[in-house]
Amino acid sequence: MKGDYPDFKVTYTHDELVEHFLLSPAERAVVDTCHGEVNCHGMAVLLKAVPYLGYVPNSLAQGPEAVRTFIAHQIGLLWDRTAVSVAQYHPWSPSGRGTAADRLPIPHKSGQAGAGNLAPDPWGA
Repeated sequence: MKGDYPDFKVTYTHDELVEHFLLSPAERAVVDTCHGEVNCHGMAVLLKAVPYLGYVPNSLAQGPEAVRTFIAHQIGLLWDRTAVSVAQYHPWSPSGRGTAADRLPIPHKSGQAGAGNLAPDPWGA
């Protein structure tokens, strides 16, 4: 349909994977600055998906497993790390807002004002 965003194909040949998803040395250097396998893999997938699609995908798992695995192997991973549930690594609610437990008052020991621990008025008012 006209106006639809481009999307990943269902399958890719090895030549297509190399043409579209092979990391350049500069892209590899950016990926190497990330900490942790999940972050490295996510950065690598984004670096290749954004130019290919022309937009940032809603989910890294949106792409075919063959593409994610091809990228994972380039950075020394044995399997696709984007398949891991995001909920394991991101405790926030899907709406992007924190839960009620995330909005607890600051503990009294922090020395900062919080519920029941108001800072004294410096002007004595």
